Amino acid sequence: MPKDKEIEIKLLFRNKKAIIDKLKPHVGFKSKINIHDRYYGYDSFDMSNVNNLVRIRTINKEKSELTFKGKAKDKKNIWHRTELNTQIKSPEKMEKILFNLGLNKISEYKSEKEFWNYKKQEIVFAKFTMPARLNFMEIEGNSEKEIKKTVEFLGNDVKEAGEEIFEVFDKARKNKNQNN
Repeated sequence: MPKDKEIEIKLLFRNKKAIIDKLKPHVGFKSKINIHDRYYGYDSFDMSNVNNLVRIRTINKEKSELTFKGKAKDKKNIWHRTELNTQIKSPEKMEKILFNLGLNKISEYKSEKEFWNYKKQEIVFAKFTMPARLNFMEIEGNSEKEIKKTVEFLGNDVKEAGEEIFEVFDKARKNKNQNN
């Protein structure tokens, strides 16, 4: 993957096993982790890709990282954005720092992600449980060209997804805020 930049596409799928089988023999299991993400921003209270965001991610309740995610550029559902990561020791203190810098907490997510390697690309199966349930996959690579080739190879087993798939999260957050 390119350093400090991500190039990815999000896809809907029905059958993970069929996808893995189709990618054989070039696919290899990498890891499975539980993630707790919290997103922060200055002027925004939504997760739109047009915003700069800061994320605190805790992985398997063991280690944490801080990520800056720049504004995304969409090229036919393939997203390009600056992404800078660094490990942090205390997510709680980092959150206090972000609040003191004037950032707002936008959203919080919990998910399980399964990572696979495929021809210098990373295939991620994401299963979200909070703030709402959502399953999708991502393909992250070094170029649009290689990502598009993989999507074409997968054919009808996947369907490109735009930012609208995350509306389920926005609705869940709005419902939660109205009930509080």
